[in-house]
Amino acid sequence: KELRKLGYRAPWYMTMEYVKMVRALWSDSAVKTCFKRSNEFQLIDSAKYFLDRIEKISMPGYIPSNSDILNCRKTTTEIQEISFNIQMPRSLGGGGCQEFRMIDVGGQRSYRSKWMQVFEGIDAVLFMISCGSFDQTLREDCSQNRLAEALELFRGVWQNRFLAETGLIVFLNKQDILEQKILAGKSIGKYFPEYKDYVAEEAVDDAGMCNEIARTRCFIKSKLVDITNEPLRRTSHMTPRKRSCYYHFTIATDTNNVRIVFSDVHNIILARNLEEIDLH
Repeated sequence: KELRKLGYRAPWYMTMEYVKMVRALWSDSAVKTCFKRSNEFQLIDSAKYFLDRIEKISMPGYIPSNSDILNCRKTTTEIQEISFNIQMPRSLGGGGCQEFRMIDVGGQRSYRSKWMQVFEGIDAVLFMISCGSFDQTLREDCSQNRLAEALELFRGVWQNRFLAETGLIVFLNKQDILEQKILAGKSIGKYFPEYKDYVAEEAVDDAGMCNEIARTRCFIKSKLVDITNEPLRRTSHMTPRKRSCYYHFTIATDTNNVRIVFSDVHNIILARNLEEIDLH
């Protein structure tokens, strides 16, 4: 009853009474059972992370760690741009800094019409796909599977004529959540019937990895690769050029991801330059 009085938003200042109530609620067996079925309703992936740390977060003088910050989520509702410099590694011709200009766009359906504003002059598209959401539905459409929607969105980006010469970097993200769900007994086959007959062409006996996890990873990647092999739906006067598409299995909180992006963008630009001088 006391929690209900507070509403659905946490107070700006967490009192010990509030923390005590949250801790009691999170320890409740019924809530734990409900959490196991959290794919059936809308709950952020980091809910458990912060609920497990409620006492630490509420302590006076609390300073968020890098992990705390990376686990925060803020919905992108408009186009956002950030520029930053990265030291050039020696393997990529070190000696100086390279400026990056990244543009973040909202992925929800209602925001996609704004994407056209930033398509011109970009070197690469970083496409994030949440592999751990294979058993969830969209917040804006409870009848649509999230992973299926992401695959269709990827098809639209790949086929877009304004991105005909733009390389793609695909992060098959949230591998930790994917692993947790599979180890808990969930299967992607319940949502993608074709998985039953899928035979992984890539090795699935990764050291320390459950065979089912590796097979699921390969299955999702194969869906993306199949899309890039589809005939391009473009006007006949356009001559398709070879495009680069890099795939990486990632965890959202891994700070090494930016280095991966840097290396791939460098390779995309290099390949484009070589092609333009007929050396590729």
